[in-house]
Amino acid sequence: DLPFLPKDGMRLALVSSGAWRPIAAYPDFPRGPVMKYVSSNDKAHMAYKEDMDFSGVDFTSAWLVIPQEWTTCVSYVKEHDAEHKVFTLAPPMAYPSTQFNQGFRILNSRHGLRKPGMWMYEKSRKRVIYWPCEGETAENLDVSLSRAHAILSVAKATNVRVEGLVFEGCSAA
Repeated sequence: DLPFLPKDGMRLALVSSGAWRPIAAYPDFPRGPVMKYVSSNDKAHMAYKEDMDFSGVDFTSAWLVIPQEWTTCVSYVKEHDAEHKVFTLAPPMAYPSTQFNQGFRILNSRHGLRKPGMWMYEKSRKRVIYWPCEGETAENLDVSLSRAHAILSVAKATNVRVEGLVFEGCSAA
């Protein structure tokens, strides 16, 4: 159980025994399932293909990463209509889904909790669910949760040199 209540929209990072652990994600990279093409300017709803079945999946804590032709949108699932296979998003996408979309990934849901070392934040119960790696037990588990999701990102950069970077922080007892 969490000793604090994260704010909506806050992203967290989990470290166990000094190693960063991936958040639950479905499907694996590089590409996710492709959403259904909807010819409208609706940015608040995303329909997915008929052959996908997300009925019974708890989306109260999940968000979607939606790479599009010009940008990548990140949005929370406000509501899920499993019967009509539509996600209602909050906030809406920057652009309506198009026929050029790159699919989507679901992050932070039990649907993506597939292997040891993965974790998720269950918003409805205010707790973290972690699948321990081999050798990790309740007695020897060394896990910390940080509100700093990313401090420095150089994912698509080349010839980067970082000097004199100092990290300071404090922990709440």
